[in-house]
Amino acid sequence: MKNLIIVIALAAGGFLVYKFAFASSSAYKTYEKFANALLYDRWSEARELASGEDVIDMIEQKEAAPRIIGHQTYRNIVGIIHWGPVRSVQSEVTSPDGKKVTLKVIQEERRGPNTMAPVGPPTVRHNQDVVLALTGDGWRVESFEEEIEPLGDR
Repeated sequence: MKNLIIVIALAAGGFLVYKFAFASSSAYKTYEKFANALLYDRWSEARELASGEDVIDMIEQKEAAPRIIGHQTYRNIVGIIHWGPVRSVQSEVTSPDGKKVTLKVIQEERRGPNTMAPVGPPTVRHNQDVVLALTGDGWRVESFEEEIEPLGDR
């Protein structure tokens, strides 16, 4: 029984090392930096990782929202991140020449008011379709489409 537990622990550890160290393409890592920048309102970082005009316009609109409606109102509407994000890649397709990657990702997080319990199920799901292009400066986000939906009761 003791040996079985050790084998299970080693298998789980090996899987986690593989998942977090080796299973991510450089395009996915760029997407992840970009998605985190959007999630945590780091607009200049997101802008540096963008190459498409539509993506840059989307960043500017998101950046302007707190100034337009007020920072407190903005924070009350979108909430704060309590945990997450948790992402699952639905598909990753590389173009034949290797210079474009199309990702379909589902991102979930627990988001809500300051008084919300920090543990529990996710409250928001993002269905994201992302196209990244390889440039002289590395991978950049060329297209970013996202549908956001609430999950359950907040």
